[in-house]
Amino acid sequence: MNNGSNMILGFLAIILGILVVAFPLISVFTASIIAGLGIMFLGIWLLLQSYDAAIKSIGKALLLLLIGIIGIVAGIGIMGKMVAFGILASFGMYIAGIFLIMAGAISMFSDKSTRSKGVGFWE
Repeated sequence: MNNGSNMILGFLAIILGILVVAFPLISVFTASIIAGLGIMFLGIWLLLQSYDAAIKSIGKALLLLLIGIIGIVAGIGIMGKMVAFGILASFGMYIAGIFLIMAGAISMFSDKSTRSKGVGFWE
């Protein structure tokens, strides 16, 4: 890697970190807009996928259509609303925690290969 680009990225990261610490409400507002746009674009992509899947399977197409509509509505609902974004982030942490618990339990009770030791703490 080029040392100059690392310096620029490091400098930009420091400035961004200072801005986030100095203006936390603006940072959360910006993150909610970015997350809302991302979810909305994901919903639009799922809508487009539903039209493509309609040729092969009506059930899959209807499911993609429903999830796409929910994604668009959720994306619009999250954009600029910090409380809704906070609830979504908290829900995401619960889901991540549940997946970590399940992965750890599976790793504890699976075979002793090196693959299973990466997730669990049990040898």
